Amino acid sequence: MGSKEGIQRLRGKLREEVHPEKPQIRKVKGALTIKELVKECSLKLGISDEEIEGMRVPIRRIRRIKRDALIYMIWSEGTISLKEIGDHSGVGYSSISHACRRGESYMLKDKKAKW
Repeated sequence: MGSKEGIQRLRGKLREEVHPEKPQIRKVKGALTIKELVKECSLKLGISDEEIEGMRVPIRRIRRIKRDALIYMIWSEGTISLKEIGDHSGVGYSSISHACRRGESYMLKDKKAKW
């Protein structure tokens, strides 16, 4: 079946810490930094740099469709974790998770939008 050394090597690999959201995908995709990804996605959505800066300020109970769509697009690339998006945006992991759900919903409902 396998040598003792081979089994020990495999066990060692299993003990390595793996990121809970998107394991090793950055290496495979040659990932962009979060700033590069924000710029790329904002261009696709037609969001200006000024609007992006305004999105970094948390505002409660107000729909921010563009922000949520941008967050969803960044997350859906598969290389940036929710925590990293939250750190970059100045909000918590949970808020980013909710924004992703809303952003996905907006994008699915509004087929005419420039996504």
